[in-house]
Amino acid sequence: PNFHNPTGCTLPEARRSEIIGLAGHYGFLIVEDDVYRDLSFEGAAPASFYALAHGDQVLSIGSFSKTLAPGLRLGWLLGSADAIQRCIDCGTTQMGGGANPFAAQIVAEYCRSGYWDAHISHLRSLYKMRRDVALSALCQYMPTDVRWTHPAGGFFIWLSLPETVFAQDVKRMALQEGVLLAAGEGFFVHPSDGQHNLRLAYSCATPGDIETGIRMLAQVIQRARMVEE
Repeated sequence: PNFHNPTGCTLPEARRSEIIGLAGHYGFLIVEDDVYRDLSFEGAAPASFYALAHGDQVLSIGSFSKTLAPGLRLGWLLGSADAIQRCIDCGTTQMGGGANPFAAQIVAEYCRSGYWDAHISHLRSLYKMRRDVALSALCQYMPTDVRWTHPAGGFFIWLSLPETVFAQDVKRMALQEGVLLAAGEGFFVHPSDGQHNLRLAYSCATPGDIETGIRMLAQVIQRARMVEE
């Protein structure tokens, strides 16, 4: 719900409350994938589904993979005692389930020692700076009929291309120039729904590479438009 992958958008709190109401009415469980919550650039993220529902009918998933290291494969689960027990009893823990107790103990001690808050503060400043560079470059270089989201956190910006320009063509041409991005088709049940969208990720690139990449991407979009015409 926060800083969504791939769009970078955040679900409004009012809509969260509506979904919680539906869960109560129809009796379904909400699984909240909230792995980007800690990476908010503009104040606190909206209240979670778990908080709004007071822990009822919600399982909320968090992760250290976006903030410490992807290779840790380590996260956490919030839910009612009954829901957590059902997860424990499903057999995953008895089979190992990919858990790493050694890494978990190291991360737990890291958090207890007080390093976590300073680390998160640093990441927020770093990723906000990279996002700002990306948004500035988009404003400077992109054709006027290209649209994009303005994420308040996380890693991603979602581009909407003109109907005459197709994401796969842009992706292929951009890769030839050394610019790597994701075409929108892979994020939809019906791939054609994303044929005019691109996902940009700014988390791992330097400011110089971000600006250069977006400038080159804008040139590629112009060339792709001419090919289609």
